[in-house]
Amino acid sequence: MATRIIDLPKSEWRARCLADANKCGELNLHFQMLEDDGEDVDAMPVARILKEARYALEFFEDSGTASDECERGDRQALRERREMQRFVAKWSKLHTERVALLAAREAAN
Repeated sequence: MATRIIDLPKSEWRARCLADANKCGELNLHFQMLEDDGEDVDAMPVARILKEARYALEFFEDSGTASDECERGDRQALRERREMQRFVAKWSKLHTERVALLAAREAAN
């Protein structure tokens, strides 16, 4: 039986999340900027990766250049926003499931 993603060891869980995040062009750039500022992105917990992804997504949803591009129907900006929205939705759900699973295991012990 295959291991469910929420059952992966912590380091593999985090690596899988970061790999998915880096498939989003804008998130990849965001994480590169964090690394340039001295952050160890590879060591970030999934909750922090999600926080950073939500922060990056705000630029496409609030007023600003990226938001304006989406409003004008810029295909690249819309694609980048959709990529980040899908990432945040997927990993928020997985993170919630994993937290619940770990809490249940802790309660059972």
